Amino acid sequence: MVSADYAVLIELIKTYLIQVTKQPSIVDIFISHWIPIIQLLIVFFGAIAGLYKYYSTKNKEINEKMLSEVYAPLYQYFVKQELYCFITGFKRDIRETPIIELTSKKSKQTISIGGENHGKIKNETTTQVVLGLNRQEFLKVFESINIGLASKELYTLLNMYKVLIHFEGMGDKTPEAFINATIMKVDVENALRAEIIKGYEHYHKKLKLDKITSSNFFKIKDNNIEFNYVVDQKTKEDLINDIGKNPEKYQ
Repeated sequence: MVSADYAVLIELIKTYLIQVTKQPSIVDIFISHWIPIIQLLIVFFGAIAGLYKYYSTKNKEINEKMLSEVYAPLYQYFVKQELYCFITGFKRDIRETPIIELTSKKSKQTISIGGENHGKIKNETTTQVVLGLNRQEFLKVFESINIGLASKELYTLLNMYKVLIHFEGMGDKTPEAFINATIMKVDVENALRAEIIKGYEHYHKKLKLDKITSSNFFKIKDNNIEFNYVVDQKTKEDLINDIGKNPEKYQ
């Protein structure tokens, strides 16, 4: 009986030693070691992808706000200004007049009837800003933008410009403050113009809008908007003839 138990014990020990000393197969190694590592890598790269998507979305939102709430409102001012000059053929040195003021005067004549002023003619002249293009309107645009998103350069230049316009509006044109402000204003306007156009282009490209939009009407060169549209002469002549023959169509 004892010898039988001893034989069983010997067999168990032999079986254990065989299992312990047996070389593990490739499948066993893969299951026990590589599957947990692969699972860990999947979780890790999944987290990295999630963070990348989150920050990409946030950056896109910030870039969209920078474009729509800061640079686009200011940029459109220069688009209107330069297109007006292009259409009317108004030539100027942009470095000397980076921001122009456009006004139109309208005269109105009235005749008094009755009373002590009967028969008297009264002439009234009113001045109106054309297309919202003057320095005070530009400052209104400045007040409307999301200034919290503006770059340090843009924020500083805009506030400098506001102060310079204040001094230039002084009644007495002889004090040194007026002279200094008037001279400095042109340099600040040039810096503002460059910063606004450069900033608009920068965020336009960051949002990849330059790849889906193109224009044959203008180009931006050296921080300046240049219109290059060419009016077809035949179309122009046909329109002039039609206006002459049918003026009522263009009333």
